[in-house]
Amino acid sequence: MSDLRVGVVGLGIGQMHLLSWIGVEGASVALIADVDEQRREKATHDWKVPAVDSLDALLAAGIDVVDLCTPPSMHEAQIEQCLAAGVHVICEKPL
Repeated sequence: MSDLRVGVVGLGIGQMHLLSWIGVEGASVALIADVDEQRREKATHDWKVPAVDSLDALLAAGIDVVDLCTPPSMHEAQIEQCLAAGVHVICEKPL
């Protein structure tokens, strides 16, 4: 069985989530996303993981699990978008 491909969205607190995913057997971070170009480029350099600029682009890449680390006001719509795309969702804070 291959690892679940995880995408982390939001690279503020998402940096801590990236660190946590290192220890998860059966899953690996395949892609990260952030709307801020500088944050995205720094995270790509630091973590050696490709980055995209949106949740849409991340979902289009065929991710299995999305780890949402975005502002809480965005969570409900993003969770619905992920579920509609048929992917599992982990949300950094409850709605």
